[in-house]
Formats: sequence, structure tokens, C-alpha cells
Amino acid sequence: MVMRRPLRPKENSFLLLLYLLISANHVMDWDLLEATIAHCDKIIWADRSSQLLDAFESLLQLLKGCQTVQECASRYPKAGHILTKASLHPYIGYDRKVCQLLIDCILEYAKYDCTPSMNAPPATLEKTMLWCIRRLQQISHCATVNHGSMTETMMTNQVTRFKARLEQQLAQGMLTAKRLELLSNQLPLLWTDQRLGQLVEALANVSLRWHAQQRRDDLDDTGHVTSTSCFSDKFIARLLKDTMDQDEGQRGARGESSRWSLAAKCSTWLAIPQVFEWEWLASMGDGLDERQEHSQPRPMTQAIQSCAPLFYQSLCTLATWLDKGLFDWRMVRRWIMTASADIIDFAHPDFQKSLPLDLVAMVEQLSRLNIAPERLADPRTRMDQWTLLESTVSSFIYGGSMETIHTRRDQAWLMCFLFQDCLAQCARACLYFCQSLITWEQLLPITKFIAWLIYPTMDPLLGDSTLLMAWLSSLKDYHQVTVPDASERFLSHGRLVIRLNVYVGIEFLVSMMETSTWTKDDCDTLIHHVLQDHESHDMPSHEPRTSIQYLLIPLLDRLTHSTDDRLRSLIPTVKTMSN
Repeated sequence: MVMRRPLRPKENSFLLLLYLLISANHVMDWDLLEATIAHCDKIIWADRSSQLLDAFESLLQLLKGCQTVQECASRYPKAGHILTKASLHPYIGYDRKVCQLLIDCILEYAKYDCTPSMNAPPATLEKTMLWCIRRLQQISHCATVNHGSMTETMMTNQVTRFKARLEQQLAQGMLTAKRLELLSNQLPLLWTDQRLGQLVEALANVSLRWHAQQRRDDLDDTGHVTSTSCFSDKFIARLLKDTMDQDEGQRGARGESSRWSLAAKCSTWLAIPQVFEWEWLASMGDGLDERQEHSQPRPMTQAIQSCAPLFYQSLCTLATWLDKGLFDWRMVRRWIMTASADIIDFAHPDFQKSLPLDLVAMVEQLSRLNIAPERLADPRTRMDQWTLLESTVSSFIYGGSMETIHTRRDQAWLMCFLFQDCLAQCARACLYFCQSLITWEQLLPITKFIAWLIYPTMDPLLGDSTLLMAWLSSLKDYHQVTVPDASERFLSHGRLVIRLNVYVGIEFLVSMMETSTWTKDDCDTLIHHVLQDHESHDMPSHEPRTSIQYLLIPLLDRLTHSTDDRLRSLIPTVKTMSN
């Protein structure tokens, strides 16, 4: 006997949505029903719950067509055995409808509500009624057992089938942008369901792959996604509201999306760039004034460190903000704390595949120079490497269209700050010039790079190179003069350098102390002079100004990473200056 019936949705809205998304008929026969009931694997049981419902409904109608117990047993010899096994099954009570149908089938099989036939032997009637009562008792016992894990298993299987259905439709070319949008439009109905994150992750992954199939040129040469997200405006608005509620409400209150897995969040951010940009901005804003990263990194930080495409998307987004004038040195610091080369392995194949080839070449050259500098080493031995770095930076900046030059320049500039030892190498090379007889021309590839870091303009950097040359010339033999004199020399042009690029100024200040024989008190005096000058010195109105906090926090970062015990011992004193 073959019983066929479409899948029916459960009362739960989660299953209702999955039912609408996965419309397929299931075939169920006696042998399969018997095999299912005989099997105690909860995964198989949960997966076939709809088939059990169909089978027991059909069996009930068949049993109603029989007048006596004997006729039921004669016409359907497997029915009694199946009903007995079903009543003893440990998971029979997890689905109310299946359980109720089983009870109806047992009562109908035993003809419990019918007038006993006068032709039936009393012993047979008593045995039938006893069988019926025992079956009901067993079902009652099973129904009181907590089957939460079974329900969870069933839900998990439904999600698995939903994912499989999406994969199948993608492989068969059945998905369209409209179809994906309609699916995502239903997701807000399940916003409080704990499995929503799994559905969003599946839909986001399929959406990304569908876009890759449809349009191979979704990314322009700055890395910006030019295609429209397949997620509906309704879903995007709901997700943004959830995020904004977290930011604007009490910090202890977390939105539903905060409970999603990291994989689900990564997929969503990749598939919906505007949501990523909001979350990325919120993440940057949360930690602007923090002196160290949390012991448990934020999800956005974890995502950028572990997901190469998201790292590149974060680079593109931050570069766009800089190009629009939304600049804050604290944002650069957050960027360094999040994606420093000390944290991310840029040589990993995933990162190599996710970055443009010309940016990969630049990163590889930065990595070669990202070596902890010696106290003072002659930079001329590696000048060819600095020349190559200049070449790879230029190739990346000018390797795209005219419209994207500014954005690519900002991307290159931001990438350079992730290689802090490379910046330290630059400072040490310049200080070697201050303590030796090498000429300015011999140092030119390095000084051009530093001048570009100080102010990444599109001109030949003549003005900035002149500023740098005047500054370094004033620092000649700084290690042989008194600390007050060294302080004046440093501040002569250094105050403008600090305001133009905090990290370059801090690196030169700390490297000067590391390469000198000054005492701890001398170093403390120099730091105080620089901080006081920074706070009190009036700059022309057209020059950028930076808060004392902008200088203190990066200074503390740099002192923390110093291997010089004199400087590390100054950390408590410098911390008190920020109070």
C-alpha cells in the first residue's frame, strides 16, 4: 500500500517558512513505516515525522473501514505490530499530532468505543482491551518525557534540508535575484528564532555565489561591490534597526543578530555591504579611546582577522572614509590594533587570493622590510629593497582607473601602517643619517617613502621632502647634545610632523631615545617637553590640530612594544599624564 501526501507545515512559524521554501512530496509505504518505527535514531525519527503523520492518518481511515478487531487484524496483519512498536518508541511523544493520531489508531484497531460483538469470545475481547490500555499507558508515559532535544534535532534537520534545497537550486540554475529577495523578505518573521542565523548564513553564501556566477565583474579596481545585494530592503532595514538598537540602547542589551555565529555574521557582512559599513563604523567608534583591545575581541575584529574578503572590504571602506575627509588618527590606531601584520598572516593563501595582485606585490615587499630593526644599521645595504617598495606602491596606486587613484592611494597608505617594524626601519635609517656621514641622496628612497607617509599627496612630494630634510639636518648629532637641546631640535620641525602624521612623529621620538645613551630621567624629560609643546603650541589656522590624547595613546602603545627597559619603565608615568 502506498500512501502519498504533501508535506504539511507545523504550527511553529519557523517550520511554516521552511515548508514554503521546501515544497516536495514524500512517498511512504508499510515497510518504510515499520523500519522508521523500529529505528531509535532520533535524527531519522525527526526527519521522517511528516511521513509518520501521513501514514497514521491513512491507517486510521483504513481501520475505520473495518467492523471488528478480527477484520482489522485479517486485512492489515502488520498494523497491530506497528502500533505496538510505535507506542513503545522513546520519541513518540515529541509531536502532539503524531501522538494523537497513534492513539486514535489504537482505539480504532481495538474498537474500544464499539459495542463488543456477541460472536467474539470473551477472552479475545479482554485481551484486546488489555492490549489497548497498555498501549495508551505507554504512550502517556512517553508523552511526559522532555523531548526538547528531539524538537531541536528536527529543527536542525529542517535547516539542513533548506540549505540543501538552496544548493540544489543554485546548481540547477533555478535561483534568481527576485527569488533570493523574496526568501530574505520572509526572514524578519522569524527574528527571535534561534535558528535564524543559520538561515541567513545559508542565504548569504548562496547569494554571494549566485552573484559570482552572474557577474564576474562585481568588484571594481578599488574593491567596492558594485552589484546590488539580493537581500530585500525589508530584511536590511530590520537588521540595521537591530544593530542600531544595540548601539543606542543599554550596553547590556544585545540584539538578536548579536547571537548569530561568527560565520553567519561574516557571510551577512559580505553579502550586504551597507550593513558591514554600519557595523564597521560602530566597531571603530566603540574603541577609539581604549588603550588596549578587549581580552575577547569583538566579532567585527575577529571577522576581519579571520576572513580575508572582509579584511579587504574593511580596507576599502576605511579608505573611502579617508577620501571623503572623515579622518581621525584614532581610527588609524583602531585599524592597526585590528589588522596589524603581527596579528594577520598576509602570506596565507586566503589573503593572497582576496587581495588584488598589485596590492599583494606591495604587501609582500612590506613584509620583507617588516623586521625588528637593529639599534643602528647602515640602511644602504638594503636600499634596493626600499626602491622596490617605492615601485610596488606606485604600481598599486596608479594601476587602476583615473577615478580610483585617490582611493587606491589611501588603501596603500593604510596598508603601510599595518607593518609597524617597517616604519621603525625607516626611522632608524634616518637616525643613522643623523649619526653618520652618509649623504641625503643615499637615503632618498627611504626619505621619499617617509615623506609620502607624512602627507600622501599626488605631487612629487617636494615640499614634504624639504620639510623632512630640514628636520633631520637639525637632528644631526642629537645623541651628543643635552636633552633640552635635543628636545628643541626635535620640535623645530617635529611639531608639524606630529600633527601631520602622529605615528611617524611618535616613531622618531621613541627611536631617538632607543638609540641614545640617555638615562631614564633624560627620556622622561624629553617626553614631557614634547607633550607640553604639543598641548600649548599655537599652530596656523590652516594646519591640522590633534588632541593630546591622540599623541598619548599611540605613545603608550609604542612604549609597550619597546624592548628598552628604560622606556618601558616610563609607562606608569606617561599614563598619569592622560588623567
